[in-house]
Amino acid sequence: TWRKGIAGVACDSDDSRVKRLLNDLAKRHRRLGQAELGAHEGGDEGVKGKEQKATKFEPLQKLQAHSNYVIKCLISPDCKRLATTSADHTVKLWNLRANFTCDQTLSGHQRWVWDAVFSADSAYLVTASSDQTARLWDLSQGETIRHYTGHHKAVTSVAMH
Repeated sequence: TWRKGIAGVACDSDDSRVKRLLNDLAKRHRRLGQAELGAHEGGDEGVKGKEQKATKFEPLQKLQAHSNYVIKCLISPDCKRLATTSADHTVKLWNLRANFTCDQTLSGHQRWVWDAVFSADSAYLVTASSDQTARLWDLSQGETIRHYTGHHKAVTSVAMH
């Protein structure tokens, strides 16, 4: 059966705390719009001829993130923010160093926000939406600085290099 919750997690951080917090985030959701950040304890992965230990996940933090599905979570390259995209048409930015407080809500998309990616300096965010647009956000202002239109179908992914 389809379960409401997180569809994907991305973490490119070398920060072990961040990796612990995001370990298996997508599998640990419980309710609509809720994200659990968890750490995992477990054994070796598949040593031939030996039994595998069960992996146990314990939530470190729970967020009542959005009023609808949480679609994606990602950590900024500077490891200061967690971004969550949602079917509620918003992106929320959470302060990782201040007990996951919500610092900003980016509003402007008219439909589900499927994807997001931070710039290398964590100053900007690009988002993709079912409203057939992508947006470039200046995170210091919390405003759209570019609105990319012209697609005839939903924009479901973005990348920045």
